Amino acid sequence: MWIAATGACLSTVCLIWLATVNIFSILKYFTNWMLVLELITLSMKIFSVDSKKLRPILIVVWSLGWQVSILFWFYVYPLLTPEQAPPMWFNILSHGGVHLCVSKVFYDSNIQVKSSDFKYPVSVSLAYFALVVIPLKLLGITIYPLFLVSFFPTLLIVSSSLLVTYLSFLTINLLHPQSKSN
Repeated sequence: MWIAATGACLSTVCLIWLATVNIFSILKYFTNWMLVLELITLSMKIFSVDSKKLRPILIVVWSLGWQVSILFWFYVYPLLTPEQAPPMWFNILSHGGVHLCVSKVFYDSNIQVKSSDFKYPVSVSLAYFALVVIPLKLLGITIYPLFLVSFFPTLLIVSSSLLVTYLSFLTINLLHPQSKSN
């Protein structure tokens, strides 16, 4: 319970900071959407919503949280200029800190992910891509450096995203083999 409460507080701090800096940025980046989903998930866990009822959202938030964290540190962060970069405390909390709390809640929930569950995070990613990234790109707003600018970087980013998400599925079953199928 205290892990969920800590994660909920950390995601709230990040979202409040974002709102004070630029309310538009909350709608623009996948990290911020994930912070909202993580806050909702952790809040539901605090209020003792049964893990079986939380299963689909826990799978989405847990697996896409890895995608957001890993791709930010290896793809986005190195390309940020000092003027573009948020404060380091925000980067650490929003791209790993809150997700570690979600990961602990997920692990303790004793959920085994199946290959068929891959559709949940992929659906959320595709919805974000179709409803946020492409419309903003058509308006001339680039969300992520190099993404949708040239073919090979875009292909590499999409492939990496899917790979990280799929690897998260493999690792939980290796780390938690005694988990029960829900």
